[in-house]
Amino acid sequence: DFAAEMMPTVERVLEACLNRMDTNGLVSCLTDKEYWNFYEWSPGLDGGDIWRENSIAKTWDAPFNGWLLLALQGASDLCKKLGRSSDSKKYQQHYAALCKAMESFWDEERQLYATYLGVDGLSHYAQLTQSLLVCAGAVPTERLDNLLEKLASDKDMVPITLSHSVYKYDALMLRPRTYARFIKEEIGRIWGGMLYNGATSFWETELGADDFLKAGSLCHGWSAVPLYFYYRYVLGECLDGHHETPVFCGLYEARREEL
Repeated sequence: DFAAEMMPTVERVLEACLNRMDTNGLVSCLTDKEYWNFYEWSPGLDGGDIWRENSIAKTWDAPFNGWLLLALQGASDLCKKLGRSSDSKKYQQHYAALCKAMESFWDEERQLYATYLGVDGLSHYAQLTQSLLVCAGAVPTERLDNLLEKLASDKDMVPITLSHSVYKYDALMLRPRTYARFIKEEIGRIWGGMLYNGATSFWETELGADDFLKAGSLCHGWSAVPLYFYYRYVLGECLDGHHETPVFCGLYEARREEL
């Protein structure tokens, strides 16, 4: 019932994006001065100045189009569950066309996807970009393992922040035997580091109160990613209620415990 109620809103949002699609099959950033193209709090992805007097140059942004891919998949799935097979097929067709267009971001020399495509070509390389495109299913099979290896180890990319680390972990968990322990150890280092520094709730970023000119939040919802990881993969409990085979990540005893 809730999905049926919200579908008109879903359709309006998606149509607003699809109506802005260019001849290259991608949706460009919003250039007018009242818009802020924010993706995450990291260099090159924070959208620049929030308040501007002038418009910005037109670019095609891989994160924007990556999230659009995920939205099209979600809309198709919702329509299928609502018995709207023709609408489900329509969104799948848009998804397939956009997946093909995402090849414009591939940098053969770097063996990475660029974040931005502009008049001067490709620029900016980030873990968020790789993670989103893997999660959206836009990465060809023959590239996947090499890209995941880079995602786990490459220091030449802008690191992903806590807010979107869920995409990095979901991407890496396509190969759980290879990366489950890696993720568990990273969670221990980052979120465990907060606890060892006296935190009683998880911070907005790794820097805690010292971030944003001493204005960092010390209690932030998007830092709950470890809960998602442990429930989804270690316990096998998915958000939609179904269960999957638990994945061993180095924890020898894991269980749900009601408080």
